[in-house]
Amino acid sequence: MEALQKDIEELQSLNSSATRVNVKLFLGAKIEELQSKLVDLKDERTVEALDKDSRDNFFKPIKNYSWDQNDTYIKIYVSTEGLSEENVKVDFEKKSMDLKIINLNGPNYHLSLPTLLRPVSTKDCSFKVKNSMLYVLLKKVEKSKWECLSVHEKTSQPKVDPPKPSDNPTDGLMNMVKKMYDEGDDETKRMLNKAMSEAYAKKDQMPPM
Repeated sequence: MEALQKDIEELQSLNSSATRVNVKLFLGAKIEELQSKLVDLKDERTVEALDKDSRDNFFKPIKNYSWDQNDTYIKIYVSTEGLSEENVKVDFEKKSMDLKIINLNGPNYHLSLPTLLRPVSTKDCSFKVKNSMLYVLLKKVEKSKWECLSVHEKTSQPKVDPPKPSDNPTDGLMNMVKKMYDEGDDETKRMLNKAMSEAYAKKDQMPPM
């Protein structure tokens, strides 16, 4: 592009010193042709720069991953194809992890855990790529079992109200028997019906089933 600009400047210099009409017309036409090429070239460079910037800054979220743990480590698994460690960037903080996969056959991918459930030791965290799988290893500061990966997951879990205490001590047993009856097969129901009938017969009552 720089050479093209210099050609245009040289032709403009020649055109300004030319005296013959045909020569000036010829040089003027050539200058317009090169100026048009220069504009097209600048437009192409601009589009390429915008495309690259868009690719570099657009990340698809990683939604499919799994994890497990022992008392010391959390291990996160991300299934990949054709990935090398050069394409992976992971930022470890005390209570966060940010994973970026750059240019995996074109697209970029991102997994962010901004509020880990408990602190991790950043200097002992690591990652590796092996057999089409990306492994991210988080070292726990304290040995423990995590119920989930993040504070957000824990707070978003539905709360289950504990069963209300009953004044009747047999209510819990009756609820358990009813649950067995509702979920049991025909043989289980026959057995429970028989047992309840015999129990209520002794009290001279009919069973409530």
